[in-house]
Amino acid sequence: MERSDLFWFFSFDFIINCLLSFFTAVILVEIVLFAFRVKNLRGRIFARLLPFAKLLIDPFLYDYSRWSLFHGLHPLFTGEGNRFLTIGFSNGLQMGLFLKNGVSFSLGDVLAFHLPFVVVKGVVIAVFTISSILFAVRVRSFVQERRFKYKMTQFERNGLEVMVSEGVDVPCAILPRTILFPKEGLEKLSDDEFAAVVAHEKEHLRFKDSWTRLFLYFTTALFWWIPMWGAQKRLEDAQEKAADLGALRLGLSKLALALAVAKFAKIQHAKQKQRLLVSAFCSRGTALHRVNQIANMKVLKGNKGGVKGGLVTLFFAAILLGSFWIL
Repeated sequence: MERSDLFWFFSFDFIINCLLSFFTAVILVEIVLFAFRVKNLRGRIFARLLPFAKLLIDPFLYDYSRWSLFHGLHPLFTGEGNRFLTIGFSNGLQMGLFLKNGVSFSLGDVLAFHLPFVVVKGVVIAVFTISSILFAVRVRSFVQERRFKYKMTQFERNGLEVMVSEGVDVPCAILPRTILFPKEGLEKLSDDEFAAVVAHEKEHLRFKDSWTRLFLYFTTALFWWIPMWGAQKRLEDAQEKAADLGALRLGLSKLALALAVAKFAKIQHAKQKQRLLVSAFCSRGTALHRVNQIANMKVLKGNKGGVKGGLVTLFFAAILLGSFWIL
């Protein structure tokens, strides 16, 4: 193989390995959450964010010097019994494919050798071109959205800046201390419902959920070929549940919060098109599920993690810094 071809094979490896690494991390995180019975919602949110963050860390974990193709070795032509799977710990959990002489290869290598070279190049060009376009479009849309001049009125509430706009359909928490309300929905809320929504959005501000949503917004564009919607929905649903629980811990009425959710869901259902600011910062979810969840929610005091919390943290660090199926 010519050296000039290595770029295309490595890029193809990167595409395949990102997908495999993401889902491996998702599965491992869910195993840890289940095995240790992690109930803390904010802890679960942090854990489920790890596979997304890992996508940006993985490129720095590649060890090109171990790549079999870099040494001119074809992993499929090494003979039976010379290829093996390794699982262990070294600065994190390690999972990978190796040859007997210590060099590594990936499932991407195996797949690439079964495809015509022109297909490998085409896939690489298509994937990175679409990623660049999607990322640029989202950056442009985000900048334009931030500059868009909504017709707003504003007032202060408990140290927060509350803005009322015709440009959104559901309440949004925007850092550092702004809550954006849709005009139509605000007019339909009782005082108790309004207080419940403010408390809910205040929880989003407290835990910087807007930054998490923004991170996911751009990450899912960069790595568009990875089907992330299931993992993303679990994470965002957990954020909404945590914000609901935080509001109820302040003594807000379950009924008021549930009615507010139902009212905004009805308004949102009537409007098919969502603005970027809503889709980027607000979880839509299923209204009935949210209402039932709020009605059945138990408000419990948090507890200290202790030894269990320390072990869970170590496992999550091992996942975040681990190498899964990469070179």
